[in-house]
Amino acid sequence: MPHSPLLPDVAPPHAELLMKLDSNIQAKFESLVTRGTQVLQSSQRGSDFGFNYVNEAGAEEWFVSTASFISRVMGKDSEHYVTLSSHKSTLSETPSFSKALAVLRAARNDYDQGYLFNTRRAVEAEIFDEFLEQAEYQLSEGYFQVACVIAGGVLEDGLRKLCLRKQIPQPDNPKLDSMNSELAKTGTYNKLMQKKITWLADIRNRAAHGQWDKFDKKDAAEMVHAVRRFMEDYFSEV
Repeated sequence: MPHSPLLPDVAPPHAELLMKLDSNIQAKFESLVTRGTQVLQSSQRGSDFGFNYVNEAGAEEWFVSTASFISRVMGKDSEHYVTLSSHKSTLSETPSFSKALAVLRAARNDYDQGYLFNTRRAVEAEIFDEFLEQAEYQLSEGYFQVACVIAGGVLEDGLRKLCLRKQIPQPDNPKLDSMNSELAKTGTYNKLMQKKITWLADIRNRAAHGQWDKFDKKDAAEMVHAVRRFMEDYFSEV
């Protein structure tokens, strides 16, 4: 996109953002497992009935961080969160803490193995929504060209994700038009939607190449609205 002093520099969304977020989640899992292992190693025999106890302050700190993290990644109604919470009252007892740590390890393994499909889809939807809010803001400020670039990036990433879900083979840098065509062929959406996306792709390309006279603010507003509707239809089911 050619630089213009009249337009703010706003980076369009890329698939790498989702990959980075996924990497951060995995790193947080590892950090909590490491910290939990350290707390477990603090276990000592108590004075009453020979029970073993871990460091109470360390266990409490670990539990708060872990419960908050799992609730955000998997939801408070998930089996992982519910089971973890059941150990809260006896967390300082070594056997109970060990079981709580096992729940975290199970959650990490499930995430790594890709079993948490709903979680990943929810994360994707949230990221897409943030970018579309940015596009809507730029549109309201009069930067409709930038709004089209951002919305176009969201659409392209969305089509790429749909191709992955439908197991449609794609090259390293798939073209938006080819993804659109393949998704229509597999019945992911109908011919009418395919034509709509073709129009959106045309606006996106004009915006990306600085062809400002080829579209106007009304086109941009329709594009942002259409992309949001498309993403809501295909990425809001969790």
